[in-house]
Amino acid sequence: MTGPAEITRDTPQQKISFLLCGFFLICAMLWNPGIYTSLGRAQYLPFFTVGALTALTIGIKWHAPEFPLRRNFMRLATLGFFLLVAWHFLVNFILHHGVVKYWENCSRWELLQFWECLWWVSIPLLAFLQYRVFRQLLPVYVLAIGGYGFLYSAVGDLRDIWNAGITGNVNWTAALFVMTMIFLGWFTLDHRDRCKQAGQRKMSLGLGIVGELLLFWQVWKIGSKGAFLAAGLTALLFFFLRSTAKIRKILIALALLGLFAGSFWAVKHTDAIGRFINDDGRIIFWENAVNLIADHPLFGVGQSAYENEYMRYRKADYFWIQNPAARSNHPHNHLLYMAGSWGLTGLILWGILLFGPLAAMIRKYYRHEKVDLLETACFLTLCYAVLHGSLDIIMESMPTGFIALMCLGMLWHSSLTDPSRPPVVIPQHKIKWAMTAAAVLLAGAMVWQTCYATLQVRRAYRNELSPDEIVRTARSCPGEYQTNFALLNYLFKRGETEAALAVTEVMLSSHTPNYPGAHMGRGNALMRLGRFGEALENYRAEAELFPLTLRPVYNMIVAARSMKDAALAAKLESELRERMRIRGNDERDLKIIIMGKNGAHYDLRVREKPEE
Repeated sequence: MTGPAEITRDTPQQKISFLLCGFFLICAMLWNPGIYTSLGRAQYLPFFTVGALTALTIGIKWHAPEFPLRRNFMRLATLGFFLLVAWHFLVNFILHHGVVKYWENCSRWELLQFWECLWWVSIPLLAFLQYRVFRQLLPVYVLAIGGYGFLYSAVGDLRDIWNAGITGNVNWTAALFVMTMIFLGWFTLDHRDRCKQAGQRKMSLGLGIVGELLLFWQVWKIGSKGAFLAAGLTALLFFFLRSTAKIRKILIALALLGLFAGSFWAVKHTDAIGRFINDDGRIIFWENAVNLIADHPLFGVGQSAYENEYMRYRKADYFWIQNPAARSNHPHNHLLYMAGSWGLTGLILWGILLFGPLAAMIRKYYRHEKVDLLETACFLTLCYAVLHGSLDIIMESMPTGFIALMCLGMLWHSSLTDPSRPPVVIPQHKIKWAMTAAAVLLAGAMVWQTCYATLQVRRAYRNELSPDEIVRTARSCPGEYQTNFALLNYLFKRGETEAALAVTEVMLSSHTPNYPGAHMGRGNALMRLGRFGEALENYRAEAELFPLTLRPVYNMIVAARSMKDAALAAKLESELRERMRIRGNDERDLKIIIMGKNGAHYDLRVREKPEE
């Protein structure tokens, strides 16, 4: 057995680790290959998803040259979080449906959800175990993906194409650029220190400043308020920690003064604050999430079931915000999402894993201890992600969430490794390669499933698939909601009612039966088949999920009349009129919403006046 002192970067173990981790980061860059095929105008093609990347980590961890030991409370928190994920998988997927039924229909209740839930601990644990390798590779990954993101957005601007960046969301793209700015600052300072000549140092610093300004220009152009707020608070926190005691007192006094002034302003401008809340919607998101947590306080509803359950907690107030969305799968607050998914138990465990290393690093800075420059970059990136994650969905998306979790694992190693216990060294063994092969096969199966579903949608819209083939596609990939919904719309356009009904049955049998439009689509198919009573119940389910929409209630009236139930139809007409009164719609608006080309758009957006 090789001792810890003998492990260097030139040993076979370290070379294997370097190659495997490099392969892993390349896969992490391929979450959507569409961003590389068309600059500025990418199509979404899921490839290496969160679940696939998590599965890959299992095979790579075993090749770490040594296993450093964390402090006991960190190990217990990691184990506890893993057991909580396993418990939810056992209850939600196996016991709820029966062991025999689960194994007979394993394609329906996929293990993919289990791996996606383990993402929170598996990604940081890989960075923790392969710390030496990722010290070299993680900055390269961040600078490469951030640099390409800048190129992608810049090309879109030059071609006059509006785009949300390589992440598909303007806030996530702004977060990616801020993270890239942090690591570019590390690279600039590190390279400057390595240069021996004054001219080279000046050139390195100048190029770094130019890069920072270009990235800042993109963030400014995007205009993400969350990105600016989180970046500003992170900078203030770091400045406070690195300041002298006198300056800290001044900063605390200014902060208290600002808090008092802000409170005084808020009292005088309650109307403006109310309008902001109504337009933005985050407070409403958070209120709905708190209600969900209150009903499931200990262990939550499970991450895989969060969207399905959260849909039932949306109040009518939500649909009065400026940009309501049909789907609501996140409260736009990372900690509320964790509490809703895993309960207060999971929130405490995750809080230990997340804030433990941050607290340890803050203590180092506060005491003015010497801290490695790369560790500072990881600390600033994670602080920024936590702050921005309280306003936007950046901790759960690629690549921003991936970068944040990798930084978390790096800080686990640098601040919470137990110095009193030597690392455990595991010798080379064939079982390691068996584990790696199994992980690669599992990840490959997940990649195949997501790619297969997306490619089948493209084939369907080129009229290359029969209705039976479309139904088989949906049954083989029940968890691919977006692709199945696209297949459902295609079948309706072709008039394939029986096949469309089969696709809706697949969607409603998944772990998110409340997916927007699934009940509506099933109701439409049943109406065409003359099964009016069943159609009415599906419309009712859709109307309950969207308490101010008119289309499902109107369809319920049509179904009741088709059943020749005049009393029920009259009752439903009263409900329709009440919804129209609340929305401020008249008969003209109703006609546009029911019959117009953009009727579904206006039905969801209560504040917009329907136009022909």
